[in-house]
Amino acid sequence: DSEHNICGAMHTPMAASCTAAGGPPSLAECKAWFQDFWHKQKQWLERRLGESRADWQMVVTHFPCGHESGWYAYLHQKMGLDLLVTGHRHEQELWPNSNRLGGLTCIVTGGGGGITSEWSPQTHASQYGFFDIAISKDQMFVELINHEGHTLKSSTVHPKAAR
Repeated sequence: DSEHNICGAMHTPMAASCTAAGGPPSLAECKAWFQDFWHKQKQWLERRLGESRADWQMVVTHFPCGHESGWYAYLHQKMGLDLLVTGHRHEQELWPNSNRLGGLTCIVTGGGGGITSEWSPQTHASQYGFFDIAISKDQMFVELINHEGHTLKSSTVHPKAAR
């Protein structure tokens, strides 16, 4: 999507450099820099999940439910990831125990996109609102609540086996 591509020439001058902030030195190297950074972050996350002894393991990322679905299914099934909290899309979504994610529950929190919302809240009730998440030692109850206070969807999540 050229409107959202920070490595694209549409909104970034060819002579741009992000090295002052630790980023890529040029527009030509931008895509490879981010791909390498993503690869390193995946390795870091797998290491940290493997070391964790926490009762609950949750990951927050910008990329929405469905992105890298096989990898997140692996993190759920083999490394104990319990909940994936995402964004990117400007609408709220709850993917309870998603088959696509190997049984992992995932939420897209983008319920406040304003004029950039995917749809009008008059025709699509999940455009504005919030998630209410109640966490105890034994379960997590996730509710998608729209701008009118109606619960549109809910799911109960149980922690993976002892870590």
